[in-house]
Amino acid sequence: MLMTAMSANSLYAETFKILSGGPIFSLPRLLLFIVCSVLVRLGYFIGLSKSVPVPQTRIRFIGFLSDSILQAFLIPQDKRIKFASLRDSILQRRTVSIKTLQRFAGKVTSFSLAVPAAQLYAREVYRAISLANRSSRPIKVVGDLRSKIAHWRFFRFLVRASPLDG
Repeated sequence: MLMTAMSANSLYAETFKILSGGPIFSLPRLLLFIVCSVLVRLGYFIGLSKSVPVPQTRIRFIGFLSDSILQAFLIPQDKRIKFASLRDSILQRRTVSIKTLQRFAGKVTSFSLAVPAAQLYAREVYRAISLANRSSRPIKVVGDLRSKIAHWRFFRFLVRASPLDG
């Protein structure tokens, strides 16, 4: 726990005090200092702003809610709302830009941690993107592409809203 409070600069100050035989010299502190300095040199840092000092069963991690009771990654409410608005804006138009479709595909791909086989529901989207890369025209949202994008309407029912959503 001492390392979480130390910065690299204070680590060097501690070194000086220990080597000079100052008032903080004690064997346990020396051993702790050695362990901490080795960890820092190996690249391990603890970001205090991202640390949670109290154990929790649901925490936001890499943009998802990690729930230790359900043993699952959940998609937070704010991400679900943004995704729904993007999906609906695509479905309301007859054509979309390649950039918009790429944003949609990126979001679907990022959901693969929480939505099993999410990539399978995006095949038509990726196919349309690859065809559109060959031309500069907008992509028509028709047929299979429209039905695969519309399929993601199930998403609002996939995970129930929770007061713990972050």
